[in-house]
Amino acid sequence: IGSGQLSVLQSSVYAGADPRLVQTASGTNVLVFTQDVESRSTGNHTAVAYSVYDDASGEWSEPRIVDDDGTADFDPSVAVSGDEVWIAWGNASRQFDEAEVASPDFLSELARSCDIEAASLSFGSDAGRSGEASIETMRITQDDVYDSNASIAVVDGVAQVAWLANEGNDPLALSGSNSVMLASAEEGAQARCVYACDA
Repeated sequence: IGSGQLSVLQSSVYAGADPRLVQTASGTNVLVFTQDVESRSTGNHTAVAYSVYDDASGEWSEPRIVDDDGTADFDPSVAVSGDEVWIAWGNASRQFDEAEVASPDFLSELARSCDIEAASLSFGSDAGRSGEASIETMRITQDDVYDSNASIAVVDGVAQVAWLANEGNDPLALSGSNSVMLASAEEGAQARCVYACDA
């Protein structure tokens, strides 16, 4: 990416795209963001995606969805460990139909469905040209509370995920008990509460 150069990856993007740009140890540039998937219905239309920069062509790859499960994704956090890119995000555990989206209880039901998911993306030597990564995903939480605001870091070679759990399923976290949770990004890992308080 040249100094002062502008490169348009996508236009008319989701307002909450929240792009995160990272570089692996071997120099692969990876952009992670929340994408608006036009083929999906309202309430299910956001997905965490990534794009890889190709030094040879000077272009970004077509964005690819990290876990295309048809449900809504939110707020990715990104960390790098060597040539692996780790992502943690909020992921709705199910799809919502039009009637549910129109319901006055939709936001609390969406919050109730929000779990935390993580993924490791490994990039080969031709990642820039192919735009593809080898992806392993894992569900960090599976519960009926509002899990949100995931943050990921790699500590001593192990990915650790922290997030906020709201037992009131309040999207604003103003009611119900709020807890800061922590778990390693491994299948079956036990989450532990770091801090808890009432809203």
